[in-house]
Amino acid sequence: MSFLLVLGLALTFWQVQRAQYKLSLLNHPHAEISPDNITKKNHLDTTQLNGQFVSEHLFVQPRSLHHIPGYQVWVPFATEHGNILVSLGFQTKVHIPSLSSIHGTVFFNTSAPFRMAQNSIKPDQIDSSNPAIPSLAYIVGQLDLELFSRTINVQLPPYIVILDDTKDQSVSIPSLDQVFKHVSYAIQFLLLTLLACFYVYRQAKQKTGKES
Repeated sequence: MSFLLVLGLALTFWQVQRAQYKLSLLNHPHAEISPDNITKKNHLDTTQLNGQFVSEHLFVQPRSLHHIPGYQVWVPFATEHGNILVSLGFQTKVHIPSLSSIHGTVFFNTSAPFRMAQNSIKPDQIDSSNPAIPSLAYIVGQLDLELFSRTINVQLPPYIVILDDTKDQSVSIPSLDQVFKHVSYAIQFLLLTLLACFYVYRQAKQKTGKES
């Protein structure tokens, strides 16, 4: 019973910590950071980049939004500080904007993605509404900066920049819903722990009563 109690309380405390962390991100005023000085401390801060999109290196993930088929689109953006992967969000028709200056949110990957294999990505045909964009793109299953970097032989930093007014469906931006989700998990773990301990206690008491 002691093991169940310790395990359950540990899981409960873990979810409470996750809720506190997500809440702290919501309450923290996110600053504007210079692109030459971005670290993990700047997770969810905003930045402005000057440069141009590298349209020949286009990564698209087939997705749907509200039952509408489309793509989650990522494109490297060449700056004086190097190439940075930029999320253009969900698009029904792939379109890379003709911008020399962009503004967005810095998002660091907290953990490496799960891979079924280490195979390289092969380019494939996509339905593009813009004739200026190459018809070939890398069709991917998930956001994987290490694999993207290796595929195009371009060094990419361990974060992406999500353009303003776009939604990247592959990343998890903290919200009140996420805070409540972790609080809900904590309550569930606590209740399950108490029920399990009570069950073990009743079984042990019944066994003791039979023996006596």
